[in-house]
Amino acid sequence: MSRNVQGIVAVIFIVLGLSFIATTAVLYLEFQDAGWFTFAAFYSHLFIFFPTFGILALCAFYMPACALLDLYWHHVRHGPARFAFATFLLIAVSMGVSSMLVTGVPAVWWLKPETLNADRGSPAGCTAPQCKRLSVMESVEDVRAVSSHRVGLSPFVRECVTDQLMELPAEQIQPRHCFVTKTKQTAEQCCFAQKLFTEDLTKLYESERGNHSVTGVVHAKLLPMKIFFLLMILAIGILLALWRRTIDKHYQSYTGHIERGLLIGALAMLLWPVSNHGFLQSSSVLYGRSGEGIYATISPVLSFMFAAWALLLVVFFFRRHERDIEAAGKIGGGIASAVAIMKYDVIIDFATRYLGSGADIMGLSALAVLLVLCFVALYAGNPERGLRRKSKPEPESTPNEAANTSGQTF
Repeated sequence: MSRNVQGIVAVIFIVLGLSFIATTAVLYLEFQDAGWFTFAAFYSHLFIFFPTFGILALCAFYMPACALLDLYWHHVRHGPARFAFATFLLIAVSMGVSSMLVTGVPAVWWLKPETLNADRGSPAGCTAPQCKRLSVMESVEDVRAVSSHRVGLSPFVRECVTDQLMELPAEQIQPRHCFVTKTKQTAEQCCFAQKLFTEDLTKLYESERGNHSVTGVVHAKLLPMKIFFLLMILAIGILLALWRRTIDKHYQSYTGHIERGLLIGALAMLLWPVSNHGFLQSSSVLYGRSGEGIYATISPVLSFMFAAWALLLVVFFFRRHERDIEAAGKIGGGIASAVAIMKYDVIIDFATRYLGSGADIMGLSALAVLLVLCFVALYAGNPERGLRRKSKPEPESTPNEAANTSGQTF
């Protein structure tokens, strides 16, 4: 494998990793006296996942990415041109998606600390239960307080758009805690308060550019890198699965490193959709349906894509000596995926409690232990040892395989 290829991939991955750290670092520096950890936990899919498991995924996918780039550079017909086109396409999509995500209803931390602290609710200076809505920070802190003592906030997510052809469900009429007023309200009353919260937050953000936080500006600049990272990881996994035999042929000495990296990287990436849906659950009890945008619409699609992608990697790359181990790995992956689908609501509730707005020292410590174990598993030992299969090897491709199959995969 070319050292130049390894150097190019290393530079790209280091830049991505530094961008992950930068956003969280700026959040801490700007909000260290204004509840920075509340925001970090609430938006854990941004501020906690990327500088931890996002970097783990970069390390895990380093060798697979090097093999893929080297393959296209040296063994695929018109490989450099095809690879360059795909890269520019991912960059363009990343820029387009990020431009859509930084518009619409602002995140709370898009406002600078002074602006958030100056907000006194509506009417200004009111206290519960007289408020039409509480101050922004008091509402966010209430979500944090409640979610840190119970598993999930799904009972407090209110349906603000009702079916006119059906009777109102009992849960729509029954008063429940509303986080933007800190009182028990019906769904209609809480939806009104959430709409007011969203409108006032938007007005604060749009009224003056001086209200914009440095963290929000940095996030907008670096968001394309996060989107590019997610798309790149998906593309690497899919292309390696499609080119598996060719990879085995030309990079046999790296096969163990590639398989280990893909499996650990898949595990790391599965935490992103889980923490992301935990964020969406916490966000919905503040903004309500009026705060939903394109991000809430595409998130289920992204989650399905990552679940299918992880299963694809298990099926194609969980290959050891005995056939029964290979079969067990595939069956186990299928069972895990089925459980995740059937109990997804429960998983989201636990994600909100331990990885999201309710995260505490116990949950983050467990996350840190898992992170360390993954790094140890990634770099400890020799993954090539014992890699030779006892079963009959797969037939090798002909010398012209890459040229003959160049039209079958990108």
